[in-house]
Amino acid sequence: MKRLVGTLCGIISAALFGLGGILAQPLLSEQVLTPQQIVLLRLLIGGAMLLLYRNLFFKQARKSTKNIWTHWRILTRIMIYGIAGLCTAQIAFFSAINYSNEQLQLSFSPLVRLFCLYLPR
Repeated sequence: MKRLVGTLCGIISAALFGLGGILAQPLLSEQVLTPQQIVLLRLLIGGAMLLLYRNLFFKQARKSTKNIWTHWRILTRIMIYGIAGLCTAQIAFFSAINYSNEQLQLSFSPLVRLFCLYLPR
């Protein structure tokens, strides 16, 4: 059962990832939003939804969620990961969509992921 749920979550996340690029392309081509603004909105909304989900459905996690904001070491790691990892990758993705098109970017993203799998850890 866990394997089925994991597979379904993977399929849904892949579909939503592709949908995000398709929905962002008109905003970028009409110059309504910049890639940086889209990433900021996407990460803020996603982070708020994850915190809300965690606090609503996992009662034991409420106390540890509060600890994140009081321990500087944990907060620093989250900020570095968020800025250096998530923001950089998503700004690069949406900038590529801005300067080319979504189909071209999605065709290269599996190659980049395969390359990253073989990097030394």
